[in-house]
Amino acid sequence: MITDPSHIADPLPTDVEVLQGMVRALRSALRVSTVHGERLEYKLRDLLRRMYGPKSEKLNPAQRLLFGILEELPPPPGVAGNEERASSGAKRKSRGGRQRKPENLPVRRRLIDLPPEKKQGLVKIREEIIEQIEYQPSRFYRLQLVRPVYAHPKKAHAPVVAALPPQVIPQAGVGPGFIAHVLTAKYVDHLPLHRQERIDARGGVSISRQARCRYVEAAALTS
Repeated sequence: MITDPSHIADPLPTDVEVLQGMVRALRSALRVSTVHGERLEYKLRDLLRRMYGPKSEKLNPAQRLLFGILEELPPPPGVAGNEERASSGAKRKSRGGRQRKPENLPVRRRLIDLPPEKKQGLVKIREEIIEQIEYQPSRFYRLQLVRPVYAHPKKAHAPVVAALPPQVIPQAGVGPGFIAHVLTAKYVDHLPLHRQERIDARGGVSISRQARCRYVEAAALTS
């Protein structure tokens, strides 16, 4: 019980608006104090986790007295299971071994044989086969759309020719496969047009980025 008159609070004002302002100020101060306390609690927990977590170094047990901790902290849940899975995974990885060749790839055979004079009189008994994964860059080719033109022997009508198949970009000089190649490289592989220009130039095809930009715009309009 407080008996000192100096500790007796001053009488509250009678004005309602003043009282409401005091309440709002006290609420704001309480919120600030609460947030500050939560931050300090979070920092304390983080410090304890860093000091006594499973990956930390061993400390002097007397240092725990600074935080009022007298017993060993238990390891966080799931740590033991993670360590067991990590150790088993390391064992599986350490086994090594060659990976199986993908069965979906086409097979090309390259015969490396002895000269005729060295195998003369010998009999083939088996084949030594070494399999490797190889890569061949994409190849461009020129597609010629050949349309025979027919004329009436007596010139009864004008010459006739079969109609062209539908073209994505008429008179552009590129086929739908090349346009699909540009769009896939730009929007799926995230290759800008100027990089596509340099990459395709190494394959023997020089088509400027400006032309590729027109192809992209035309393909968007026709889709």
